[in-house]
Amino acid sequence: MLPNALSSHDLPAFADPARPFDFIIGEHLVRKSLKQHLLDHQLSTESNVVVEYVPAVVPLEQQKAAPHDDWVSAVDVAPLPAHGPPGAMPVASGSYDGCVRLWRGPQLSGPVALVSGAHAGGVTAAKWLPGVHGAGADGSRLLLTAGRDHVARLWRCEGVDGGDGGDAVAVTAVASFAGHTDTVEGVAVSPSGSAAATCGWDSAVL
Repeated sequence: MLPNALSSHDLPAFADPARPFDFIIGEHLVRKSLKQHLLDHQLSTESNVVVEYVPAVVPLEQQKAAPHDDWVSAVDVAPLPAHGPPGAMPVASGSYDGCVRLWRGPQLSGPVALVSGAHAGGVTAAKWLPGVHGAGADGSRLLLTAGRDHVARLWRCEGVDGGDGGDAVAVTAVASFAGHTDTVEGVAVSPSGSAAATCGWDSAVL
């Protein structure tokens, strides 16, 4: 027996009271009391209805702002590290101020590193390399970026997984990839991290 005043914040007795649920009747998501839902859909209050419930999608809450000096054009969260705490997932962001910033997740502490002049004219894409190809034995990570300077660059980032925030961070350019004749708009990396592709305003995929 379900009360007429049932809402998405009420739960059956066997459900976890600490977690909100949404209710579904037929094809409709119930966003009001059960009684009002029946009235709105011209269903008798004496009808037998099947009520399903699913975990509600909790709205995101902003934890901390991460200001930049220009339009933020790229952001990527590194995959879980093979070793170390699960929360040690650095975030890389790119901006039209030409800088790449590295942050320690998930609280976005930092930025812990600022790569000034990473791409002249602005950064358009940033992607952490996954798998064994994206992480060194010393705990470093590889980051691929692209920009309006027609170039993609690979960076080695050391110390970005430091959970206590006290580790020094060093970012070194490993390689530059030319070939585009206009802005490099996007980068994609294979699941293993062993291959990558770029696309640009010159209608080319490299």
